[in-house]
Amino acid sequence: MRKVDIERLKDFFFEAAMTTYASGAKPENVSAFHAKGYFYNKITEGDHYEYHDVYFDAGKGKNFGFTLISINGQCVWTMNYHGRIIDRKYIKGVKNKKLMDFLKKELMDAYKKKLFMGGRGYNFSNDGGVFKYRNTIISSSDFEEFSGEEEITLPRTAPLLFYHYYEGGL
Repeated sequence: MRKVDIERLKDFFFEAAMTTYASGAKPENVSAFHAKGYFYNKITEGDHYEYHDVYFDAGKGKNFGFTLISINGQCVWTMNYHGRIIDRKYIKGVKNKKLMDFLKKELMDAYKKKLFMGGRGYNFSNDGGVFKYRNTIISSSDFEEFSGEEEITLPRTAPLLFYHYYEGGL
């Protein structure tokens, strides 16, 4: 395989990310793994790009998954993540929907601006009072190698509601 064009790969990442989880699209069942996933593909300049974001619900608010991009069938970029929802009141129902909608908004804001912060949202954001988002880069936010953690808290009382650890790269 020839050398990967990093800028084209990043453009594809943002395009795919904006049409999958962060967009509110419904996930597909991945029955072989009892998981759910989002898939996007595109042929550009003769190359077949594929985006896979597969996640597993481990119960009690815990989840883990991976995102990968392949070109012409060869994996060239990946990210893995794991985390959980801490407060049981936010695991299901209306509170869960509000929490996840807030996370999707944070991700979409970064994706639309093509701001790569480890494939997650901005360093810090507040939605005006309900939730507070923080993305802490641990090693690097470079597309080629990165790691960090994201969290959502309640701004006034600051209890941790949700977190993910993530890492990845070429």
